[in-house]
Amino acid sequence: MEKMKLSIIIIIAIAIVLGIYELIHRFMIKRAIRIVQHQAQVQTDRVVYAASEALFGQNRFGNSKLVADIWGKGVMSFEYDIDLKQMPSESQEQMEEQTFQSTLNRCAKKEGVLGFGGAKEPFMITDWWVFENVLHIDVTYIMNEATAEYVHDLHKLDAGSK
Repeated sequence: MEKMKLSIIIIIAIAIVLGIYELIHRFMIKRAIRIVQHQAQVQTDRVVYAASEALFGQNRFGNSKLVADIWGKGVMSFEYDIDLKQMPSESQEQMEEQTFQSTLNRCAKKEGVLGFGGAKEPFMITDWWVFENVLHIDVTYIMNEATAEYVHDLHKLDAGSK
């Protein structure tokens, strides 16, 4: 009987220790991911703002937001908005997806920003749409394998829809 009580206490103690370990581990992982996401967002903001200034003479973007985590925790994709009513019509005419993406990567090169695996273009525009006179742009910073796979999957989806 005494051995049984001791066995139960040991099993409960092991379960508690494993539970505490799991909580601490999750907290540490989430914290590390948030730090990396913040650093990527700061870097992406710097390049996006520089590209906006190169194209329009001033930064026209508001604050960026992390694109939803549904694609995975390590995906570094950020959404930017421009209120088109606040932009002169000649600037709106200059605002093309390909032009902006090439300007982004030119500014990244000038800033010394590198992509994952030595990619020539560390930034990619992964979405571009207008809703209620606001241009929404998703800029993806290809800085790790998860983000490179995300971009690859988007290309496969685009190819499959054509």
